[in-house]
Amino acid sequence: MKKKALFRGVNTNILSLSFARFADALGNSLMFVLLPLYITSLPAPNLPWKESILVSVTLSLYGLVNTFLQPVVGMLTDRVPRRKPLILIGLLVMGLGTGSFTIARTFSDLLIIRLLQGIGVALTVPASLAIINSSSIKESRGRSMGFYSTLRLLGFAIGPLAGGFLHLRFGFETAFYVGAGVTLLGSLAVLIWVHETPAPARENASGANTLLRRLRKKLPT
Repeated sequence: MKKKALFRGVNTNILSLSFARFADALGNSLMFVLLPLYITSLPAPNLPWKESILVSVTLSLYGLVNTFLQPVVGMLTDRVPRRKPLILIGLLVMGLGTGSFTIARTFSDLLIIRLLQGIGVALTVPASLAIINSSSIKESRGRSMGFYSTLRLLGFAIGPLAGGFLHLRFGFETAFYVGAGVTLLGSLAVLIWVHETPAPARENASGANTLLRRLRKKLPT
């Protein structure tokens, strides 16, 4: 029996979306190293909190916003004719947010940027999964999702290493610009190589397939 190829069924759509997820995961995980150091370099806010609490709030805000918005964006992806614009907007917001750390001068600036980053990633994930689901076939859907998740985790693994190295060698600004650049590169991959079928066509195709299956059942064999 032939062994199935590990990544058979990973087409251009899935590959591009997986790279984009890798890019924004890398850009975001740079923050794990950079934000604690960056917060200590800014003027102390007029809050009765220690630096460890400030760091915790800044890091957690992204996750909380992302978590609570994803179900809403998931419902939105079911209603809009195309999901690709949501991904592009989300990646642009993420990339510009990462680059905006270079002009942040107060703790409030950091909170606003992290809020925007949370919104950005919430826009990308449900829409990306929806396109992957519609772009893959049943026999390879699990492999496609696995490939997507693998690149996402790879981005999270590399990000802190890259962030520490870039900060040590070049400083904060270069590290932030690299994170922004990688994320925007992911958006470029989505713009060029991701192609999707508009919602009405998807619905018509689904209806046609259902009708065809019913007719086949009625025909004598």
